[in-house]
Amino acid sequence: TGFTSDPGAETNDYGDGSSDDIRSSTLAFDKSIVGTDQPHTSGQNVAIGEVITYSVAVTVPQGTTNSVVVTDLLDTGLAFIGVESISAGPSVTWTTPVTPSYAGGGTRMVLPLGTVVNTDTDKAVDEAITVVYQAIVLNTGPNQRGITRTNGVDVSWVSGALTDTTTDFTIVEPTLSIVKTIAPDTDIQAFEPLTITFTLTHTAAS
Repeated sequence: TGFTSDPGAETNDYGDGSSDDIRSSTLAFDKSIVGTDQPHTSGQNVAIGEVITYSVAVTVPQGTTNSVVVTDLLDTGLAFIGVESISAGPSVTWTTPVTPSYAGGGTRMVLPLGTVVNTDTDKAVDEAITVVYQAIVLNTGPNQRGITRTNGVDVSWVSGALTDTTTDFTIVEPTLSIVKTIAPDTDIQAFEPLTITFTLTHTAAS
């Protein structure tokens, strides 16, 4: 009967078991180069004074994530201009206002997002905070033709951190050649007018 108080009864020992994995979501992010502002450079080449636009998309898990901070560190020869925008879907909020701080001569930016909340319950759809910001290639001695520049970004929160870097940029600079010609250059008579021409061109390395 299963009740030990009944005459001759014994306790039941029926049992069964099962197991399954339980995984909790965490932050993830992707950093990319949106583009630059100079049409005369191509690919991963940048010139002095060129502005590079970066984007960091922080994928936010459902629920609350505390103490979220985006930190970006540029190579020497680059400097932050500022944050262009911070955006997300309607289900994601963060501590506002977000005020970036800069250090290291403009090579380090810290962007505290604070408490990030994602109220979306659809697991099939990723929700993200997208930060767009700009940096400039400085006219400094270390920035010479052929030098590569990169930057890394770190996203941290109360229980973890992730790090990523972007594709390197290569500094390009012009090298000019000047040629002077005089015409005529033979059999010149006194008081004869001369035409002097200066031709300025880029070298093959430019």
